[in-house]
This record gives sequence, C-alpha cells and structure tokens, in this order.
Amino acid sequence: PVATPMTASPLTVVIADDSALYRQMLINVLRRIVGVEVVAVASDGREAVELHSLRPYAAILMDLQMPGMDGLEATQKLLAAVPDANVLMFTAYSERALLTRALECGARGYILKEASHATLVRAIEKVADGGSYVDPGLMPAFLEGRDREDLLTAREREILGHEIPHGRVPTERVVGRTRH
Repeated sequence: PVATPMTASPLTVVIADDSALYRQMLINVLRRIVGVEVVAVASDGREAVELHSLRPYAAILMDLQMPGMDGLEATQKLLAAVPDANVLMFTAYSERALLTRALECGARGYILKEASHATLVRAIEKVADGGSYVDPGLMPAFLEGRDREDLLTAREREILGHEIPHGRVPTERVVGRTRH
C-alpha cells in the first residue's frame, strides 16, 4: 500500500478495547486507510502491555475503561517499560478529569469514539510521529464558563502545544486518504 505522507512504511497500530464490536469497527475503518496497518488487538490493558513488550508499535489505540487493567493503568505500566510508546486514548468519556488523568499517565493523545474517521487518522498520525493530539470536540466543554487561567492544566497546555485564545474553539479540517 501507499504510505501516509508522514512515513515511508505503514504505521503499525495496536487496538486495545474490551468491546469486540469497537475492535472490529476500528479494524474495518483502519484497513481502508492508506499507510496504517492494524497489527494486533487486545481486549484489556494487560494484553496491550504484553503485546507492546514483544514488539514496539507506532501507536496504541487504548480504551479508557476496560475490565481488569484499565487504559490509565496500562498506559502507566507500558510507559514504565517502554518510555517512547505512543498511546492514544480512544474513549466515549469526554470529562475533563479523565482527559487530565490520561495525559498525566503519559498518553500522547485523547480522542472520542464519536470522532470522524479523518480525525481519528490525524490523531494516529500525530501520536505515531511523537506528537500530541486532543480531540477538538472536547474543547467547547472546557471553554464554557471558565476563566482563561482555569481553562487548561499545565500538562494539557503542553499536549496542545499552545495556549488557546480566550473564547476560541480550535478546529481542524483533515482529509484522510482511503483505499478504494
């Protein structure tokens, strides 16, 4: 397959989600993306840590809530063993406290399960390249009724890479290439 513009070889991705439905949906979506290859799946955090210890991957899509070892604990254990692992939290939870905890645990990104395919691909590419990504869909909730000083923690500002001007919601348009 033709690779994404960011890399000459496919981005290898591990999916860690306790829902068989979400795992299969992600496999189906990512299979169509040029330059992204799903190479392993895990049904909980423990399996994700074990898989990554066998062979490093470009990115791990990690569900936040899983039985046994959840995504937060798995991220901490994974990064203790493999400090340069690229974890992208993939979750249905949009609460600021969970986003903050995920970033404090070392996740490079946080994306909602309701995100568009193009947004998901952009997040995977950014995180796999060592960058950071926070779902733009999370920003309106943070902006409502908050003073600018209270808007983001230091770690959240670090992940975003810049301060967000008061009253503005960042938006991003991404066009992903798909296999036909």
